Amino acid sequence: MAVAVREAGLKLSSRLLGRVRHVADVFRRSATATAVLALKQKPLEHKLIMDIATRRDSTRDMLDGYLGQQAAATTALISPATRHNAP
Repeated sequence: MAVAVREAGLKLSSRLLGRVRHVADVFRRSATATAVLALKQKPLEHKLIMDIATRRDSTRDMLDGYLGQQAAATTALISPATRHNAP
C-alpha cells in the first residue's frame, strides 16, 4: 500500500498520512501526551506506530492502529494536560 500511495501522488492521501504521522509523532515525543493516551486507552493497551519506508505494510499498520484508537488519541490531544505541555 505504501508504494501505491507514494506513486499515485494523491494530495488527499498524502495529507491524511501526514496528519496521522504527526499525531503518532506527538505521542512519540511527549511523555505527558503518552501518559494521557495510556489512561484514555486503558482497555485497548495498544501503541500508535509510525510508518517506515523500508518496512512493508507499515503504512497500513499505522492507519489501522490509528483508526482503532482515534477516539482515545483525540481525547488525549485535547486534554488540558497535553495542551499545556505541548512540545
